[in-house]
Amino acid sequence: ANTAGPAEGALFERLVECSGLSPIFARGTLRRVVERAGVDPVKLCGADLLRMLPELERTLTGYLGRDAAQSLQAIRKLTV
Repeated sequence: ANTAGPAEGALFERLVECSGLSPIFARGTLRRVVERAGVDPVKLCGADLLRMLPELERTLTGYLGRDAAQSLQAIRKLTV
């Protein structure tokens, strides 16, 4: 049984949705970015996300090129 509350991991799932990457690919890729920043994806909060924006920008630009700008704009809205 999944004992996580509905809010746990919710921000990470929103990050996956906003990334512009396919969800299956995004989960693994973004989990690595979050874990490299020393954060548990389940406990990801807006302040963590704000701190890792430069790394997210590098990662998404690597995959999406100029299209990453739209994804990053959506991700920035998650930090508030």
